[in-house]
Amino acid sequence: MEQQNPYSVPPSEFVDATNRADVLLAGAVSNGSTNTAVTIWPTVTDPTGAFTLTTSAAAGDAYACNRPGIWSIDYFWADAGAAAQAHFIGISLNATAATLNSGPVDFAVANNGLIAVAGVNTAGADLPLVQCSRIVRLQPGDVLRFMSTVALTPDVANTRVFMTRLSG
Repeated sequence: MEQQNPYSVPPSEFVDATNRADVLLAGAVSNGSTNTAVTIWPTVTDPTGAFTLTTSAAAGDAYACNRPGIWSIDYFWADAGAAAQAHFIGISLNATAATLNSGPVDFAVANNGLIAVAGVNTAGADLPLVQCSRIVRLQPGDVLRFMSTVALTPDVANTRVFMTRLSG
């Protein structure tokens, strides 16, 4: 049998719906008190148990992978504050606890496991929505955290994470 290039396989055959997992995080209201950059998500939809959630008021939320594979992760965040100010977001992978109390300004600031980062230096009247994304291979036990600028209040209606398992 001839090997087939994955880029020429129709999407309906490449992504088996029975092997797919979709996860939604919504309604972020705060960050941890110790890990001050790690967002806390009160609404988590994970029907297949793809991740194990560890949450605490001090450490924020950590998501340990149960279902290995290639994952598409999209993180959307908006500041609910009225004042114009900079805000940044990031996705961290297997970060050490000591690095989770500094905001994700850019990759060079701290080695806090950032695999994606985005931000705005100032906000206008409409307080812009910031988005970062990454496609990454996750193994069982890999830990994701979603980070945001310390001391800002997320806009509950416009803060979301979408994670989709693309393949095993």
